[in-house]
Amino acid sequence: LAILATRILLLAIAVSMPIEALGSAASLVFLLTFAFVNLSLIVIRRKYPELASGFRTPLYPAIPFIGLATNIGLAVSQFWFRPEAWYLVIGWMLAGYIIYQSYFVRITEKEKPRVLPLPASGVVAQHKMRLLVPIANPDNTEPLLDIAIPIAREYDGAITVVNVVKVPRQTPIEEGLRFAHHGQAILEASAAYAADRGMKIRTRISLAHRIVDGILDTVEREESDLMIIGWRGYPRNPINVFGETTDFLLRHNPCDMVVLKRRKYPFRKTLLATGGGPNAELAGKLVTPLARAHDTDLTLATAVPAHKPDAYVEHGREMLTEIEKASFQGIPTGKVVLRGNTVAGALAKAAKAYDLVVIGASREPLMRKMLVGEIPAKVARYSPASVMLVKRYEGPLKGWFKRTFG
Repeated sequence: LAILATRILLLAIAVSMPIEALGSAASLVFLLTFAFVNLSLIVIRRKYPELASGFRTPLYPAIPFIGLATNIGLAVSQFWFRPEAWYLVIGWMLAGYIIYQSYFVRITEKEKPRVLPLPASGVVAQHKMRLLVPIANPDNTEPLLDIAIPIAREYDGAITVVNVVKVPRQTPIEEGLRFAHHGQAILEASAAYAADRGMKIRTRISLAHRIVDGILDTVEREESDLMIIGWRGYPRNPINVFGETTDFLLRHNPCDMVVLKRRKYPFRKTLLATGGGPNAELAGKLVTPLARAHDTDLTLATAVPAHKPDAYVEHGREMLTEIEKASFQGIPTGKVVLRGNTVAGALAKAAKAYDLVVIGASREPLMRKMLVGEIPAKVARYSPASVMLVKRYEGPLKGWFKRTFG
């Protein structure tokens, strides 16, 4: 039937249009197909780095970029040769899109992972900031709430704690209700811990085929401004930096994010590592209430590679002084400029004398696979102290771009 329908359509087009236009349209279809193949290679390598590649691409991503650009260039040149070809191909693609949206999308929706949020416990009042704390490991309850509660008090925030219960992919999401009680104990412990510190929190359970989908759904439902999540430890897959779920959330962060790797606790001595930028600014904003609430000895630090001249050290001191005046007036702080063979090595070595290291994600180039920048990732992995990694929400446009293209 498919071959017969295709023959009828092609026969109708061949009878009604000049052969030159048909030849140009055929070339245009192939050029656009090859352009999308090159684009898909880049997108898949970025969005799903854990997938085993069936082949290697030399000089990636230069080769697929060249292939994409040349195919698009040749496709555009077809318009000057035969504009009818473009009109035909655009009409053909629109017809396929309409057919897909009207019929096939319903089939694909059935295969997608699903989320079933259960009713939340606790009321939502008007607040200037909404914090979301996903908790799966009971050991992370106290340190995560010890970060969330002071921030909520400082900025008139409301806290929601969510536990996402994973339902096997082959099981209908509604049948996951029998697993819902698995997350209740963590939520009750969280509510009790917060109540002991004079804070009422909102709790909820979400059933999901994928943990990350349950968290993202809760972010949207709660209209969260800041998410504070724990890092379980080293991922099994070496291609992941923090783990599959945390990596995805950092790559597509739907709001401001804090990732905590707990080692030393409580946080009596804190090192704020900064090199400037929006993420460092957010880190300073969040550290302020923590320093007040926990009576923390706070030290501002920046690092300079050993091979740099002394002028860089002086510039670092001036930067730290400006940060202290802008964000930490009234809070006693120390200031130190670290030197080492690498910036990450200097920070990780200095972390031995502290309980908590706070560091903002650094901006990575467009085609780099780094989630938060090389220096913060290495500090988070090798620091002997607890590490609080901070990443600011990048906005809807960049968020859409990352969701689409990785």
